Amino acid sequence: MARAKHQGKGKGGSARAANPSPRKQRHGPDNRAGTTRHGTGASGAEEAELRDQLLDLGLRCKEVGADGNCFFRAMCDQRWGDEAEHMHLRSLTLEYMRANRDDFEPFIEDDEKWDAYVERMGEDGTWAGNMELQAASLVCMTNICVHQAGQPRWEIVNFPTADRYYHVTYEGGDHYNSVRDPAKKPATGSGGPRRGGASATGSGPSQ
Repeated sequence: MARAKHQGKGKGGSARAANPSPRKQRHGPDNRAGTTRHGTGASGAEEAELRDQLLDLGLRCKEVGADGNCFFRAMCDQRWGDEAEHMHLRSLTLEYMRANRDDFEPFIEDDEKWDAYVERMGEDGTWAGNMELQAASLVCMTNICVHQAGQPRWEIVNFPTADRYYHVTYEGGDHYNSVRDPAKKPATGSGGPRRGGASATGSGPSQ
């Protein structure tokens, strides 16, 4: 299982602390995964602070739909440049989790049963949590970097020798957006899922 790492002690900084578990049932870095709820995102001040942090890194935020599917929408935007395949990516993520049940089941909270959990998580509009972030990282064959206003960057590193990251923001305790580098295009090459089909062949990100 990947290391979850916090980057830096200051705003958007970089210092790393390892945590090998999915730390599941928490929705993203801070909050618990929910049932079907629609995130509202950051306040105006938080949003402005986060945009400034991204600008300092040469990045910008690409907003995605706030319908409970926002994490998968953001990851789709990173992969393909749009949100259209978010349910396909959710399905692939849950398929991976089912195939690797022993890696994920111990981290379910609230005494929820595994079958009920994966059925609920497969539904349109159900918030993703840290287990889904871990699984999506592996499905997409990429590390993930989460940007938050006034917080160190939070990383999921399943490929420690690879310089391949999908960047997303986590805003207002309930919403993900995609993060774009204006100088780069989405990572549509080999490795990771294809649109509307089986996972692409390949050994993973370029080393």
